Amino acid sequence: MHFVTGYNCPIAPSSHTSFAGYREPFAKPRGWLAWGLLGVLLSPLVVGAAAFAFSLFGFDEVNGKGTVDGVAQILSLDFPSFASLFGVTAVLAPILEETVFRGFLLTSLTKFMPTWAAVIASSVAFGLAHLSTRDLPQLVVLGTLLGFIYVRSRNLLSPMLIHGVWNGTVLTILFLLVQSGVDLKELFSAGCGTSTRSAADLFPVVTPTDRLCNMRSRRPKPISDRQSGQAKRRRSDDAEARPTKRQKKPRPALRGVKGKPLWACSSVVDRQAAFALEKILEAHRTKRRGVSLKSLTLGSNIEAKKATFAVTTESIKYLQIIDAILDRSQILKECSQLARPSAVILVYELLFGEGVRAQGPAERHVLSCKDSLEAALSKELEAHGAEDVSELLPATEESRPRSVRVNTIKVTKEAAISRLQADFGSLEPDGLLDDVLILPSSCALHDHPWVKNGSLILQSKASCMPAQALSPEPGWTVLDCCAAPGNKTTHLAARLGNIGKVIAVDRDPVRFKRLKDNAKLAGATCIQCIQDDFLKLPLDTAQFSSVDAVLLDPSCSGSGTAHNQVDRLLSPTDEVDCGRLESLAAFQEKALRHAFKLPKLKRLVYSTCSSHSIEGEEVIEKVMPLANQLGFHLEGPFPSWHRRGHKQFPDGKLMVRADAKLDRTDGFFLALFSKTDLENGIG
Repeated sequence: MHFVTGYNCPIAPSSHTSFAGYREPFAKPRGWLAWGLLGVLLSPLVVGAAAFAFSLFGFDEVNGKGTVDGVAQILSLDFPSFASLFGVTAVLAPILEETVFRGFLLTSLTKFMPTWAAVIASSVAFGLAHLSTRDLPQLVVLGTLLGFIYVRSRNLLSPMLIHGVWNGTVLTILFLLVQSGVDLKELFSAGCGTSTRSAADLFPVVTPTDRLCNMRSRRPKPISDRQSGQAKRRRSDDAEARPTKRQKKPRPALRGVKGKPLWACSSVVDRQAAFALEKILEAHRTKRRGVSLKSLTLGSNIEAKKATFAVTTESIKYLQIIDAILDRSQILKECSQLARPSAVILVYELLFGEGVRAQGPAERHVLSCKDSLEAALSKELEAHGAEDVSELLPATEESRPRSVRVNTIKVTKEAAISRLQADFGSLEPDGLLDDVLILPSSCALHDHPWVKNGSLILQSKASCMPAQALSPEPGWTVLDCCAAPGNKTTHLAARLGNIGKVIAVDRDPVRFKRLKDNAKLAGATCIQCIQDDFLKLPLDTAQFSSVDAVLLDPSCSGSGTAHNQVDRLLSPTDEVDCGRLESLAAFQEKALRHAFKLPKLKRLVYSTCSSHSIEGEEVIEKVMPLANQLGFHLEGPFPSWHRRGHKQFPDGKLMVRADAKLDRTDGFFLALFSKTDLENGIG
């Protein structure tokens, strides 16, 4: 491919001749405006076609932060703030970048290489400078177009015009969409046709760095007298929130009646809380398990985690009251574009939280109904004979202390104690577990640097018991049968000193990815991950002939961690699905019997986060004849631990339990099998 200069003089690929016309970038030769307008028309076509072409080769699965992720932060900006952002993005950025990349870099490179090569090299530098892995291909293509236009027009005004119109148009469209109530993140995640490539990837915003767009608005500081302690958090969390990671599975934009898009909350925190609430209510209604409040509000893709968790939790606590208020006031019947989860969050904020600011259509509608909402609240209190709303709230358990496991692969226990004492002041080592530290419940750890780099693992005390009970020796091969998300797996690796092997098995693709990510974060190089169904693994073959120990923590009812799933806040009664428990127990027994097929097995830990004996002692009782036949016996781990298995079972004293209320950790069950040494007659 040859580019042609403004004098229609071809430059051969082998030529290193630079064109003197580049030295006068604003000479305004005839046709510069026409070239600029042509570039304005071609740029969306060229970049869109390039994005489609890249998607055919699998580049649409590239993760990372895109330039539009920064622009998404204009959601709560008023018009004057947007105008300032527009000036930076559509005027200053094009002038600066075109001067640097086309006026200086491209011109300088023509001294050492052909013009076509200089255009490509400067375009690659242009793309890399935006620090966006996800948008890099499109940025390079756009940079190539800008370079070509500059070579033909011999005037920087041409690429500056294209650059400015591009940025200004994209930014204005996004701003108008937000002002009309469209959720940008929902829109971008909807994708284009059947491709997972999102609209955000097709049309990046080209600024010196997307951090220019990391502007936030702050919520007002006044706090209602009705606000509860957990929701008393600073809205500056919104301002300090990191952009979210790109979702691989896009969600379609929500639609109201007649195809109109539903209004989204303007605040990042409120919008995330509304989405989490919607998923939790849907799971509760359909009795679908596996939906976790923590994963929905504290995941790696969540901004302002602490604030999002607090708003979601408090909204659920007030849910029955808010539902009654919404029904009495009928504000949802007046507006079909306000979804109920968003309404619940905004009503909570208005009546019991930090207040609502008129930032978007959803907030403006709720504020316009403030009088009717307050009147509905008064009628609800009167109907129940209550003087204060606190009398209508469900009873909650006392806050538990936070437990954190020291990842001894990366740091020592002493170093962790020193760092956490410096950060939080008060902590104490756990008296039972070697590598667990206990901190006050008020400590915010999710965004702690050592949690982010894998030096500290947020894990309940009960969840840390299985790996220590198993106590694998360095050099052993350990099989973690149902491993995801990987906290116990990485604990096993740490107990091995990262010497030996941990074979981690899980069949669910999403959880399997989390398993691999957590293993990598922990620096556990001894972990080998296998995506498969544990029950289908040929354990009696050579592939698993070297396995010394097994940790089996199969799927269970999760009744020991029901407070984490907010089931008790959503249901006034403790209902037990007996059919489901029987099905789970059958699976657990089958998995345990399958694990005993390992030919060189020495130790096996079976554990569940369940308070039901059908998933604990009864499973062990059914499998004991097989275990004894194979030369295994129950060994009582943690002899100093006070809570053992249920007394009605003969071997209950050799099993371990933790009570969610009395022990202030997750409800848990654990049993340890050891192979009897036939020569010495001991375990």
